[in-house]
Amino acid sequence: WVGPDRMSHPLKEIVRAELVKILKRYRRHDILLLAHSMGSIVAYDVLTAGVPDIAVHTLVTFGSPLGNPLVRKEIAEEQRSALHREGDLETPPGIVRRWVDIADPLDSVSSHSDLPRYYRPNARGVQVESVSARNEYACQGVPSHHKLYGYVRTPECARMVDDFLNEGGMPWLQRAQCALARTLFGSGRAASASEAGRE
Repeated sequence: WVGPDRMSHPLKEIVRAELVKILKRYRRHDILLLAHSMGSIVAYDVLTAGVPDIAVHTLVTFGSPLGNPLVRKEIAEEQRSALHREGDLETPPGIVRRWVDIADPLDSVSSHSDLPRYYRPNARGVQVESVSARNEYACQGVPSHHKLYGYVRTPECARMVDDFLNEGGMPWLQRAQCALARTLFGSGRAASASEAGRE
């Protein structure tokens, strides 16, 4: 995604188009987007330049190289801006609630993990949050502090997903039941299902 042919590499356009297609498909829903490693660069690129008008409720990045000076410099060049000072890059405009970056201090890919230092808030006031976590994944006794599986099973990741699912005071399962009732029976039965769930 970065490098001398970053602007025109065909694979980049294929990956970008796929994420754009998925985001457009679910644009009428609350979106929680999880992005790991190079995927966080793809997500940032798409949310900033590809579909800045699509609302994403929460972005969670893991093991992200977005703080790496080379990556930041190339992102800035592609956006036709210059890194004259810290914070020139911005939280993608479509993020409406949170951008949380989860990094293990032993993960070399995310060694520049203080993202609030480099990415200013967007127009909605959303600022990236840096969260430290212990990625305890190991394969045959060999630790891999960058592994996606290790990140998604951390308590910090579980907390982000739980916050997203239960926002608004109604547990996600109850909201799903109400949505199903509304689809099958109309708004009156949906309200009854909501009241029953509180009893």
